[in-house]
Amino acid sequence: MSKKYVRGLLYFSVTMSALNLSPLSAAPISINVAGDTNLATNGTFNAGTMSGDLRGALNFINQTPGTYNITFALGGSNTISLGANLPILNLNAANTIQMDGSNGGSQIIINGGFPGFFAEQGSITLENLTLQNLSSTGGAGGSGAG
Repeated sequence: MSKKYVRGLLYFSVTMSALNLSPLSAAPISINVAGDTNLATNGTFNAGTMSGDLRGALNFINQTPGTYNITFALGGSNTISLGANLPILNLNAANTIQMDGSNGGSQIIINGGFPGFFAEQGSITLENLTLQNLSSTGGAGGSGAG
């Protein structure tokens, strides 16, 4: 077992303990801020309440790999207008994100002239989301493309 692997394993154990989760349970994250205006600080997210805006939540997930269930509680608003590219999700291969945009019956719309979701690895499920006016530029496509 290499030293780097041991550090990663210890970090994972401490992270799961701090969130009071077993390794098989998913941490709930609530997106309760519709705006995407806090670009300079990589979004708004409160790790204590596990809530904030979409950008802040995705950056938190990149810094704290695990399994997450993301739901939306935006009240009267159901549209998130992107102000910039969303962060690339760089999950561990075993990590999963389940994102449900049902928002209490008012489906979430992610809108803007920027790329939407991009994941390096891991498993991401998007449900009840409308992705509109997003761009797709650059890259060589996914594996198996031909």
